[in-house]
Amino acid sequence: MKRRQPRHLEPPRVHLDLQDLRLPPIARVELILARDPLLLLERAAEALLAPLPPATGGAFPSPPYLLALRQGGLRDDLIRLAAARGLPGWLDPPLCTFQELPARLGATGRTPCDDFERAVILGGVLHQSGGPIFGRLQRPQDFIGALDRLFGELVAEDIRPEAFLAALEGRADRDGFERERDGELQIVYAGYLKRLEDRNKRDGRDGLLDGARALAADPAALAERLGGRREVRLFGLQDLRGGWRALIGALAASGVVDRISIYTGEELDLGMPAEVIRVVEGEGIA
Repeated sequence: MKRRQPRHLEPPRVHLDLQDLRLPPIARVELILARDPLLLLERAAEALLAPLPPATGGAFPSPPYLLALRQGGLRDDLIRLAAARGLPGWLDPPLCTFQELPARLGATGRTPCDDFERAVILGGVLHQSGGPIFGRLQRPQDFIGALDRLFGELVAEDIRPEAFLAALEGRADRDGFERERDGELQIVYAGYLKRLEDRNKRDGRDGLLDGARALAADPAALAERLGGRREVRLFGLQDLRGGWRALIGALAASGVVDRISIYTGEELDLGMPAEVIRVVEGEGIA
């Protein structure tokens, strides 16, 4: 039977007021909304689904934008739509999933960690930096999973140790033990980030944030990766956690793209100016 950890030792659940990469936007950012997901997909992939002009001789269409889909199943849906319209297919299209997007846009030179590497690093930091609470645990490995999940959320949003501690200290309901525990959590988190930096590694769940940093550092590399295309379309984005605001902000400020179009079923708080466009079935764009 799995032992449940004492509640007072579990990492706290806190609401963080996240600070994103707030660079001045240059590109136009659009939120394109529709209730019908198929209609929305057709809008997002219109250049991939357009009939080929006779003059092309059946050549593969080359969309003027990069289209990123939430998951691979949507790519299968798009292929079926194209086949139903008699299109022959595409040759190396500017098409990817969200998971593949960082590789399309660029990355820094830091190597991402896998689950095992993170556990080893966290275990070492706990052993070295643990104070009166975490340093005296008889089975510190029992807490690595919980710390790994917490730190993964913090790293993906670029939350620094000082901001993490400030959020914890903003809770008015803590007792003395919880304050001491939170102080140790901040020290362990800082040690974890330092250990990653010393090894030129990154957490591995921060791919979007890493991509945002790469874009900010070298916009010219993005221009080359996009092959002259100046629009990026994101289809099915519903949850901005995990570094999306940072990545969209870096794209908008890069000077390389003119338009970022986000196709979704609900309005999103991007933290930057965005035009909301609603697609109505049978009536086009409203």
